[in-house]
Amino acid sequence: MRLPHLAVSVFVCLFGALRCSESEFHDDALQNPGKCPPPQWLTRCSTPVSHECTVDVDCGESANKCCFNGCYMTCHAATKRENQHKQRMCETPVDLVIMIDSSESVGLENFNSIRKMVEKVLILFTSSEKKTRVGIIMIDSVPHIELNFNTLKGANITKDHVMKVVRSLQFFGGQTRIDLALRMARKEVFSKAGGGRKDSQKILLVFTDGAQTWDHTMLDLKQEARALMKTGVEIFPVAVWDKTLNVGTLLDMAPNSRNVFNKEFYPDLLALLKKISKHPCSGAFLQKNTWKNALRKKTKKD
Repeated sequence: MRLPHLAVSVFVCLFGALRCSESEFHDDALQNPGKCPPPQWLTRCSTPVSHECTVDVDCGESANKCCFNGCYMTCHAATKRENQHKQRMCETPVDLVIMIDSSESVGLENFNSIRKMVEKVLILFTSSEKKTRVGIIMIDSVPHIELNFNTLKGANITKDHVMKVVRSLQFFGGQTRIDLALRMARKEVFSKAGGGRKDSQKILLVFTDGAQTWDHTMLDLKQEARALMKTGVEIFPVAVWDKTLNVGTLLDMAPNSRNVFNKEFYPDLLALLKKISKHPCSGAFLQKNTWKNALRKKTKKD
């Protein structure tokens, strides 16, 4: 059985059994032959979401694939692409919130690294009014919203505009109040007032070292995370490697250890986000496009 991503990487980095470099974790080495069957797009999924796997090797020594079934990742027998009609995939409407730790314990170097990681995430999604909307919260002594779902309007909801916000973020170097940031995400961003959509897929990425600052006003981190999950938000803590890394805090925020990643296993997270942000297009969509293509061909002949 494969150990959780974070635990493996921490062990490897501390004891030097292997070199910790992103280049060693190639996607091909983690995948089995064959294809996943088209997922059934389900409108009701139990929360919190609990993935059975992230990549194919999580399915043990079998040749099974790690596939998205419409709600969560699960091990499934592979199918051959040749025997299936090509399935057109459409992008799922996603409300994506990204929390970026800008506290003193993270440091400027890690902060700059986080911004680059966030840019890789944004490339996966299409920012628009009906597809992906992005919110950005800075974790600091007093967390604050840099971008809300309803900050950009209409045609201004584009990947370029969101990237511009990310590249302009400044490092503050205060305390680490993840607890306050989680409550802010629930009450002010994922909420109706913040522009959250009822039927969208809700994802929260938390880039942090997990070094929550103790304070007499501190909220219960686990309770705040669970309150978010009850609203349908799936949380992915992403560890920023640092001397002050607190694995316990990261696990408290996640529905299970498979949702916790770090920089070494970041390609796995990107692959997972890419899978769960897609769903089979509806029959009406396919028929409409087939009709349009047939009409173009007829027009050319005439």
